[in-house]
Amino acid sequence: MDGRASNLDLALEQLTSRRVPGVSAAVVGPDGLEQISSAGMADLSSGRPATPETIYLWFSMTKVVTAAATTQLAETQP
Repeated sequence: MDGRASNLDLALEQLTSRRVPGVSAAVVGPDGLEQISSAGMADLSSGRPATPETIYLWFSMTKVVTAAATTQLAETQP
């Protein structure tokens, strides 16, 4: 495990120690997937842990993704 892996794991653990029940994250570099990790619970009622394969409902999070993509597109236009 390199430094990025332990930093990612630490960051996810810090999130779940607060108000985030479960989280999964992936770090992608120029050569593809570099690190994937998860922490916390995927289902609080059953105690099922979060995994990299956990499916999350996005709800309003798509607005953030759309805004970021739109901003990047606008910045590339002359």
